[in-house]
Formats: sequence, C-alpha cells, structure tokens
Amino acid sequence: MRNARARSARRAEPLKDRIYRTLKRDLLHGTLAPGTLLLEATLAERYRVSKTPVREALALLQKDRLVEVVPRRGYFVGKLSLKDIQDIYFLRRLLEPAATELAARLVTAAELADLDAVLALGPLDLNTPAFVEANARFHGLIARASRNDRLATLIDWLSDQMHLVGRHGYVLPARAEEVYAQHMELLAALRAHDARQAAAVMERHIEYTRRFFFADRGEGM
Repeated sequence: MRNARARSARRAEPLKDRIYRTLKRDLLHGTLAPGTLLLEATLAERYRVSKTPVREALALLQKDRLVEVVPRRGYFVGKLSLKDIQDIYFLRRLLEPAATELAARLVTAAELADLDAVLALGPLDLNTPAFVEANARFHGLIARASRNDRLATLIDWLSDQMHLVGRHGYVLPARAEEVYAQHMELLAALRAHDARQAAAVMERHIEYTRRFFFADRGEGM
C-alpha cells in the first residue's frame, strides 16, 4: 500500500520537478563533478525523458547557483571559490543564530527527538558524505523548528552550497569530537528552551568551523 502511494505521488509530481530533484541529488552527491558540461541530450537519455524537462530543471538549478551557464557553450556543474565559501559562512552567521533563537522557543518534543536521533550517530569524520548528510539534517531540523519558512528555505539553500565544499577537494580540518560536542550543547539549549544560549552556541559553532576552514589558507580570519 505504501509503495502504491509512493508511485502515485511520483506520477503526480511534474516531470521537470522530478528531474530537478534527481539532477540536484546527483550534483550534491558526487555523481557529476564540478565543471562538468551538462548536455541536454545526454541528460535526457540518462533520465529517460525529453529535453524539455531537462532544460527546465537546469534553469531551476541555475537559480540555485548549482549550475552555471557559459554563453554559446551551455550548462556546467557549478564551482565554488574561496570567496564563495567566505560569503556562505557570512550568511550562515547571520541567519542560523536567528533561526536557532526562534527554534528554542518553539521546538516540539518530536523535533527534539529527531535531533537526538541525528546525534545518536556519534562523532563522524567531517570530510565524509555521512557527516555532510547528518550535519545538513541537524541544521535543517533546527531551521524548520523556527516556524519561519522563508528563513528555513534560505538556510536549506546555504546547506546545499556547503554540500559542494567537500566536492571541490576542500578539507575541513576541525575536530569531529569538538563539532559533536557543540551539537550536543545546541541540543541541550534547545531542550531547555534557552533562546539566548542556543543562539550564542550556534554562532560560536559556525565561527569555529569557519576559522578552521580558513586557518591554513590565510583568509577570512
């Protein structure tokens, strides 16, 4: 019954949205490397659709800044410069503490349980897909607990951008145990509904990872 509902949902989803979601997954999870030329005909054959939904999906991914358009050449998988990453961290330091402050006031027992389940995985190597997935889920749950949909959408977009960092060969040298301890501290503040403390911990957490990222590059300090 559940599989039947899932198939029905896939049929109801517009084709361009399904291709957008599938292509986005491939971009973020390493199937398509940064700088790869994205040919409409090749993608249409790969996903067994016509060129039209592929073209529409690529246009949406361009708006997400996950693909780039080079005039007279076509679409390419997006690349991140160190300046791009500086900008991402700047926005995270503005938005995520604000979302965390709201979440501390509004978070439910079910949402706290979901956060607890993510942390039950324990410390993970920061330069593995497993950490990237768990970290995105943890931060996304907090953002959605803010009950501010636009704020959560922006944070989800930044999370997608951070997904690309490891795909560019950048290594995050911060200690997994310290990041895990900060996540535990965040959860404790949320569970206590201490809005000021939760926001402060989130700001300190983002600054910690930012400083480690740029420490060996002489930038962003």
